[in-house]
Amino acid sequence: MSNQEQVSLTRKVAHNTIIQFTGKTIATLLAVVIASLLMRYLGPEGFGEYTIIITFLAIFSVLADLGLEATLTREISKEGADIKKIVSNIFTIKLIFGFAILLLAPIIALFFPYSDTVKKGILIGVISYLCIILIRVLWGIFQKHFHMEKVAIGEVSAKVIWLLGVILCVRLNFGLLYIVAFAVLANFVNLIVIFLFAQPFVKIRLAFNFLEWRHLLKIAYPLAIMAALTLVYFRVNIILLSVLKSEAEVGIYGAANKIIEFLVTLSAIFTGLLLPVLSRTVFLDRERFAKVYQKGFNALAVLAIPLIFGTQFFAKPIIGLLGGKEFLASASVLRILIFSCGFIFFAHLFSYAVVAANQQKKAVWFYGLAAFVAVLGNLIFIPYFSYYATAVVSIASEAIICLSCAWIIARAIKARPHLKVFLKSLISSLIMCGMLYLLPKWHFSISFVLAIVIYFVVLYILRGFSKETVKEIIRLR
Repeated sequence: MSNQEQVSLTRKVAHNTIIQFTGKTIATLLAVVIASLLMRYLGPEGFGEYTIIITFLAIFSVLADLGLEATLTREISKEGADIKKIVSNIFTIKLIFGFAILLLAPIIALFFPYSDTVKKGILIGVISYLCIILIRVLWGIFQKHFHMEKVAIGEVSAKVIWLLGVILCVRLNFGLLYIVAFAVLANFVNLIVIFLFAQPFVKIRLAFNFLEWRHLLKIAYPLAIMAALTLVYFRVNIILLSVLKSEAEVGIYGAANKIIEFLVTLSAIFTGLLLPVLSRTVFLDRERFAKVYQKGFNALAVLAIPLIFGTQFFAKPIIGLLGGKEFLASASVLRILIFSCGFIFFAHLFSYAVVAANQQKKAVWFYGLAAFVAVLGNLIFIPYFSYYATAVVSIASEAIICLSCAWIIARAIKARPHLKVFLKSLISSLIMCGMLYLLPKWHFSISFVLAIVIYFVVLYILRGFSKETVKEIIRLR
């Protein structure tokens, strides 16, 4: 690749990063507003029912993915890939098998001790999650062609539609089932928008090339197993909590967990953009792979560590702002869960590197261990410690995944992230916390902005980052 081509690619990647980050930030802010409306309207018990519905459907949507989302991104990133054939066949597989798997959700829910509202909500939400898994198939196309603004438009449009629907439901007191129905409408619109945007790049058609299906599923099955085990350790906690405890307790945990989901979105955006680069360089340019891997680790450290420490101070006002006094018990849960969020940040990078390096079979055993710890830990401790047990067990599970994936890459690719920036971020976060403890108790907004300023000023003084470093991280050089 010539220098001119390299500069052009760098600009495209930087532009793509900014567009997706902006779009995802807007969508996430809209999602925060929606969550706040739902928490205040439904209360802990109603929000617990809502959490059970989306968790149940999320579990089956992960199963319905069949490991094909990451497989698509990796396969179409290869030189000379037949993009139309790959995308069309994966789209068809997920449409047929995805719908069949998702239909199992409302059937299996009949055997759980849930209210009629929850069971009906799961049935209504099947189409919504089918749309989601089909949308995620198409994301890889826009990543490859550096047109993530299309994804941003679809996602923001969907969130706006759902927000308007939630406002209508709250104003007219329609109830939870109508809220779920508006989510179906929003995701259906998103699918149509994304599908139409994809046509100029790839003419997607239903494809029944069974030899190609076999090839793709053979590649994807380790990822499918990893995804299935992931949902066990990441989602089973809420299901077990819903069976062993009340809907209100699920709502308290769900409120804190919803904030974690918002935060995890940040690392998912960043590492999702790294996957094509890691896939292209892991075997052809090991030096560049190591540089991208290190810079990704540094960027995540700069974000994750102050989030963990800052949440210890700001958990209560954040929960109070979102859900009101009824959810203040969620603040203690959030202070615990934020540590699992930190592990998730780094696990995103390490697990994507595992996929890029085609080492996912080795990771399956560790995902199985994390799933085992999650199930056993929750079954033993939820009856005694309720949602606190769920939060602590989540940390243990995420730590297993994070550290094991890092170990696999260190062994297979000889890539080990240096901890220089990590340690500087840790020192800066400790100084930030010390300053917050000593300074007067100002309004939340003032203290929050001050914390950010203190952290980045100290980090800059410690040379944890520079202007050149920021540019390099954005451009993925």
